[in-house]
Amino acid sequence: MKILKRIFLGIILIIGIAIALIYVYKDTLIKRVVENYNKNYNIDIAYNNTSLNLLKKFPNANLVVNNLSIINNDVNDTLFVADKVYLAMNIEDLFKKADERIVIQDLLIENAKLSLLVNKESKSTFKVRKINTSNSANKNTTSVKNDTINKFVVDIKKYKLIKSDIIYNDANSGVLFELKGVNHTGNGDFSASELDLITTTKAKEMTVAVGNTKYFNKVNIDLEAVLGIDLDNLKFTFKENKAKINDLALVFDGFLDVNDDNQLYNIEFNAPKANFKNILSLIPSAYSTNFSGVTASGIANVNGFFKGELSKKSFPKYTIHIDTKNASFKYPNLPKSVTNIGLNGTIASNTSSNNVFLDIKNLKFTIDKDTFETTGKVTNLSTNPTIDAVFKGVLDLENLTKAYPIKLDQKLTGILKANFTTKADQKAIKTNAFDDIKTKGIASLSNFSYTGKDIANPIKIKTAEIKFNTNSILLSNFEAKTGKSDIQAKGTLDNLFAFLFDDKKLKGAFDVSSNNFEISDFLVHESKSATTNTNNSVKKSSTDENLKIPEFLDIKTNFKAKRVVYDNLELKNVSGLVKLANQKATLINTKANLLDGGAVFNGNVDTKPTSAVFDMHMKIDKFDIANSFKTLETFKAIVPIASALQGKYNTTFKLKGKLNNEFSPDLNSISGNAFAQLFVKDLDKNAIPLLSQLNSSFDFIDFSKLDLSKLKTILSFKNGKVAVDPFSLKYRGMTMHVSGSHGFDKSLSYNLKMDIPAKHLGTEAVNLLAKLTNINKDTISIPLSTIISGSILKPSVKVNYKQAMNSLALKVIEYQKQELTNQVTNEVNNQVNDVIDDLLSNTGLGGSQTSKDSTNTGNSPKDIINEGVKDGVKDVLDNLFGGKKKKKKKK
Repeated sequence: MKILKRIFLGIILIIGIAIALIYVYKDTLIKRVVENYNKNYNIDIAYNNTSLNLLKKFPNANLVVNNLSIINNDVNDTLFVADKVYLAMNIEDLFKKADERIVIQDLLIENAKLSLLVNKESKSTFKVRKINTSNSANKNTTSVKNDTINKFVVDIKKYKLIKSDIIYNDANSGVLFELKGVNHTGNGDFSASELDLITTTKAKEMTVAVGNTKYFNKVNIDLEAVLGIDLDNLKFTFKENKAKINDLALVFDGFLDVNDDNQLYNIEFNAPKANFKNILSLIPSAYSTNFSGVTASGIANVNGFFKGELSKKSFPKYTIHIDTKNASFKYPNLPKSVTNIGLNGTIASNTSSNNVFLDIKNLKFTIDKDTFETTGKVTNLSTNPTIDAVFKGVLDLENLTKAYPIKLDQKLTGILKANFTTKADQKAIKTNAFDDIKTKGIASLSNFSYTGKDIANPIKIKTAEIKFNTNSILLSNFEAKTGKSDIQAKGTLDNLFAFLFDDKKLKGAFDVSSNNFEISDFLVHESKSATTNTNNSVKKSSTDENLKIPEFLDIKTNFKAKRVVYDNLELKNVSGLVKLANQKATLINTKANLLDGGAVFNGNVDTKPTSAVFDMHMKIDKFDIANSFKTLETFKAIVPIASALQGKYNTTFKLKGKLNNEFSPDLNSISGNAFAQLFVKDLDKNAIPLLSQLNSSFDFIDFSKLDLSKLKTILSFKNGKVAVDPFSLKYRGMTMHVSGSHGFDKSLSYNLKMDIPAKHLGTEAVNLLAKLTNINKDTISIPLSTIISGSILKPSVKVNYKQAMNSLALKVIEYQKQELTNQVTNEVNNQVNDVIDDLLSNTGLGGSQTSKDSTNTGNSPKDIINEGVKDGVKDVLDNLFGGKKKKKKKK
């Protein structure tokens, strides 16, 4: 028993040591493989870690490699990534050396992406090559190393891909082959140089494209294939291959030969049991919940090939041909069916330069009673698409949605009639080479409705008729409504094809008339996004909207409208030239009647900047002041006192600035000037607080009686302020001088100066005036200054009465001095004359006795005496009232 126990313990110990060694050496194999490939090939293999399970695949070990990646160092791009790689192998392979053969029984790859990319320099991610390690200085070492590399072999018996993506993209040839959501299994002996790989593949989406042409777009794939592989020559032969693309079953035959400088293809395919429903399933929009319930009739013939060399200078020739006759289909939940379907078309490239063409020998279908058909060719699809086709028939657009599950944002209505031929190429369309665009015939649209992101409201076209000529497209009749606006137009379109097919602007010249035209019906709300950075992630949030003129318009219009509405402003009898281009509207000599007057506009509104801007010159004749104040927000800011005025005004405006989101002027951005002439009939002193405040500050002035009938002034606008050039007002013989400014925020900063009769200064002034005699007190006027500040709603009126009273006191003193001087002078003169008369009488010189020359010379004795006396009296008065004393002359 002891011996058995010892043997049993020994076995357990050996197994424990073996298991321990397995877990110790589980990374050794992966490291050895990775190191060998990284050192000897142009790739960089990396992984995070490994794990081991001995029971899951017993008796094999199950080794798991996490987050495996392979980068091609030549192009510095990723060839392969996978979340997990499972390798089932014999336990003994975990301990093998680098020169021993390793056999992987089962390989499972989960959540992987294989990127087979070719860049414009023709370098590819999948070209894995050995690194040249030869060195003349150490030939023996190199030889040993190369022998080791050649002996290192990994055999795979079975592999599986789960939830993986495969993409082949050649930037030179424009070939794209993409599989998404791939579940794939393959069985074969990769240790042999030639093997048959038995595969099953399912993919949720397959896309095949050459250049801008997509042959399959996100179609479903179910493939069972036996692929013959010659590993030595990299040749792949299709054997017993069956593919199902959506509902279309195809059979492939041929081979693919991969060389260093090129790839040789010889692949043929056909659909031996195809019907029209199978063809219908290839259209991506046909994938709806009720597609399985579609009833369809008609057979279809599908075949094609892909043959030739794919290299830098060459591309394989290929053909895909579809032919069906008398087919029809009907969706179970739709009222209409599509009948009389005929399609005979080929898409192909018959040259080595990938010159793709589409040949439609016939495409015809009927919905209800309307039949539409076309024939023609589209050549040079990959270089310069050229169309040569005939379109003829009638199509009720609403019936399209009743017969086919088209996903539209809005209901489609209208009757399309066509009978025209066209021949044009993309180059001619892009360069507007109209001589190379040959289109003749007529197309019309009636009762059509359209909604799109580039327009504000649905456009309902009552009728539109286009006549195609060689060099122009004539819009002979157009009637439409959008919102509350109606439009009638005639004119010429310069580049309708460029607009429809090459995303160019719509250019033209039109004569447009309207009974009612509202600007808001044509302005588009454009969202602005604010970008924020939170926790290293960038997020966009909608913050605001701007009104924009559609960018695709490049139109010149002679415009006439009986009524135009802009915001709350109504214009009548509008006429002029309007140009719409680069999201800018330019008005040229545009006339309109509004606010009981007339106006002429010249200028532009540019909506291209983030905040729209305007630059407008306006001449206004006899606008009604009251209506302007009620209607025009800008006018309220420019002339805030206007709410109290009744009458008319003329003005010439030059304004520029920004427009806000409501398409109204941003007052703080306005700059410019205006010359204003007012014809005011009446003024309501109670309409605004300022007039009431002025009336209470000046009890001798009734501001409602001011004469504003011929007021003229110049206004200038800048930095949110309206500066007013000085102007004068008359009131009962008084003149008021006004100057200053006000803000668009309703702030006031004005000076009011006037000369007023002194008696209006109050009781103190009257008492001062009472001291004066022999003077007309009503003629005495005093300058009075007033400062107006505050705001329109809360004005502050400060009258400088103190300064006026000081001026009056000084003037009274001057008058008193003058009166006293006159009184003293008169009294002295009287007394002197009496004395002189006495002297003259006593000396015998009195009376009428004078010298002969006294009258002429003024040197009579009386005159001489009078002059001397007057000088003496003057000196006395000067000394009495503070005058300067004269210095006595020295004898």
